[in-house]
Amino acid sequence: MTVTLSLVGAPAGWACRPSRSFLVRIAGMSEPNPPERSTYWQKCSVCKKPIPFGGAYLKCAISTCNRKSFQLWFCSDSCWDAHNPDQNHRHPSYTEHVAPRAPG
Repeated sequence: MTVTLSLVGAPAGWACRPSRSFLVRIAGMSEPNPPERSTYWQKCSVCKKPIPFGGAYLKCAISTCNRKSFQLWFCSDSCWDAHNPDQNHRHPSYTEHVAPRAPG
């Protein structure tokens, strides 16, 4: 099925392609592979090891590593050390945190 939508207020001839999720909704179909409920809170930003709910994790104390849209979580101090040379922090440090206890 090919669907082309015109943009309101756009110059003549401009069109956009609808997203897959939009096409699924308008066709009345369900998602082919619904997302599974996660068994862990997040993954380590370096080694990708899961950080469990209620588990300890580390965050870089530098403000540029803790932006809302760019979060870094580390499972151990060795993973935090691994990210440090790439970022070239002047005064590197981390803070210890505990992940939320329940999913959601």
